[in-house]
Amino acid sequence: MLDQLIGEHPTLRNVRLRLPALAQSCDPLLIVGEPGVGKALLAAHIHAKSPFAHNKLITVDCSLLSDRDQLHLLFSDEIPVRRSPLETGATIVVKNPLAACNGFKDMLAHALKTNEVWSYRRNRYVRVAAHMILASSIPFSQRHAASDVDRRLIVACSRCETILLPPLRKRENDILLLAKYFFQKEKGSRSSRSVPFANNGLNSRHRQLILARNWSGNILELKTYVRRLFRQSPKELLRQNDFQALEEAHTSIEERRGFDLRSTLVQIEHHLIALTLRVNNQNKLAAARLLGVSRRTVHRNSRYT
Repeated sequence: MLDQLIGEHPTLRNVRLRLPALAQSCDPLLIVGEPGVGKALLAAHIHAKSPFAHNKLITVDCSLLSDRDQLHLLFSDEIPVRRSPLETGATIVVKNPLAACNGFKDMLAHALKTNEVWSYRRNRYVRVAAHMILASSIPFSQRHAASDVDRRLIVACSRCETILLPPLRKRENDILLLAKYFFQKEKGSRSSRSVPFANNGLNSRHRQLILARNWSGNILELKTYVRRLFRQSPKELLRQNDFQALEEAHTSIEERRGFDLRSTLVQIEHHLIALTLRVNNQNKLAAARLLGVSRRTVHRNSRYT
């Protein structure tokens, strides 16, 4: 079941009104917003109301896939040759397209510009039959074209209809609405039945904690925070803020979202080293012994604490 598009921000209200038209159109769409604002969620809602809803939503995250996997997943350029998803009736979400390899960017730019894709199976160009949705964290007008391939992709994407999703910190009136929604969803989940001390509702202290944060991680961060708030007291929550990255990774895996495992592990390492240094009064040798790593590792990572 999809999360709802909750919010009273003018952009959200406009998107909800336009959702049926966006779903029925097969013109490429560009969704722009910071990580965690709900770009993938909006794309999923568009897919659910589209003529392709009976097919699986295909997501290609260029920042997580290798060059080979990018090309094979979207353009099917390897043996055995199969139909490219762009040739089929499907909704395809391409995340972080400028992080892709040059071959992928060149073929994507051509598909956006001409509405045609090279079919390795037929050995000729064929019409794009899929609905392409591009997701980017920065507007393409602000992107720097590092090469001619980047420039062609930026120009092609600039012709797409664009939806700019605001960050959560600019949606002050929506923060508590979203928190209440996630809290009720958590309360109704099966996993909540095994939580012996689950909260019954958002009290005034919880609201203060929620409104005091700036939510740089946007909706994903809020959702993760509410899950922890549901299971823990505010005092426990404040003590365990160092494990936010681990909780967000856990949420992403449960919801089958893509995320960068390497950077998540680096964040967790930094948090644990910072916590150990605090416990040991910044004694790096004692912290290293407690963690079972070298003093050099603690010293190298202490700059991030």
